[in-house]
Amino acid sequence: MGTDGSQRAEWDLLLCSGLPRGEEARKKFEEAAVHVTDPWLLLRLAERSRLLVWLAVELSAVEPPTDDLRFLRGHLAPVARLMRRQTEVISAVAARVVGILEEGGIPVAVTKGCALQHLVYTDGSRTFKDCDFMIRPEDATAAATLLSTGGAVQGYYKVGSNTASPLDLQTRLIYARSPDHLPKMVVSTGDDLVAAVNVDVAYSFTWASSAWQIDHSPALLSRTSIPAGDGSLPCLPNPYHFLFVCLHLFREAWHEMTMRKVYLAQLRDVACFAAVLSEDERRTVTTLASSFGLEYPFTWVLAHCDEVFDGELLQVFDMPRADASELNTVMLRGDRMGRWRGTMTDRLTTGDIAIESS
Repeated sequence: MGTDGSQRAEWDLLLCSGLPRGEEARKKFEEAAVHVTDPWLLLRLAERSRLLVWLAVELSAVEPPTDDLRFLRGHLAPVARLMRRQTEVISAVAARVVGILEEGGIPVAVTKGCALQHLVYTDGSRTFKDCDFMIRPEDATAAATLLSTGGAVQGYYKVGSNTASPLDLQTRLIYARSPDHLPKMVVSTGDDLVAAVNVDVAYSFTWASSAWQIDHSPALLSRTSIPAGDGSLPCLPNPYHFLFVCLHLFREAWHEMTMRKVYLAQLRDVACFAAVLSEDERRTVTTLASSFGLEYPFTWVLAHCDEVFDGELLQVFDMPRADASELNTVMLRGDRMGRWRGTMTDRLTTGDIAIESS
């Protein structure tokens, strides 16, 4: 554990978020809650970890052992209610976007937050604010036209603004230099509480300049459906989707530009998604990682998840133990390789990352 003693109990409680959903996880949460002495530190850590909704859901399901935690439960109750409403509205937007694209002949899958909320976190405990999709690269131009015609506006929605803010020059240049996503778009909802939703459409399984390029067209042509409210949403087959979640985490945690924007909630996605995969799906994940040459990024992610949650994902997916020197790599600006000191737990709890060039 890389945390100091002053926050260990609070951090240990948050680590319960990575346990498979069920009675055993709830029991461990109750046991860990007994040792929490600073609920306001817990609140700050949960916010920094993007786990406020999870904490609200867990506290509502148990009888907190202290007056402070009972007060915190009441304080967080509106957070869980808001997330339930956001899930409803965002899911409706996802269905609307899917309808626009599929009507135009473009296969599309919902990914990440919205999909995981319905597939993995059926208790509604995942925090997400936008809609993520995957399409084929050859469909990017047509998809942008269809969405624009269907009412989506290029830009970024900020809560409370009720309007789409234009993308700034730096963001537009990033999209131009790294063609792996459509520029972010906004869909208005007409809802009083969630007035608009950001829409993010990817057409690369990794990123534009990645050494690991994957043809994900077969996954889009064999997508599955998951229940979502009164309807359903198309998703990538679980093995592909799990790999995509891992690679998205790798992309953000491995690059110097984004490595400070990685949160415990993202590692939780990997641990909890892995727990709902069947044995056959896990074997398929391992086979895909090998066939696509993804052993390095996949092992990198699993090893760091194992360190944080004291887990066994490397063993579950039959991947070799990673050498410590391989786990502290970072892609520096200018495509130079570097290293960072410490553990992933250190990064998540302190946000302090010491980087050195190789």
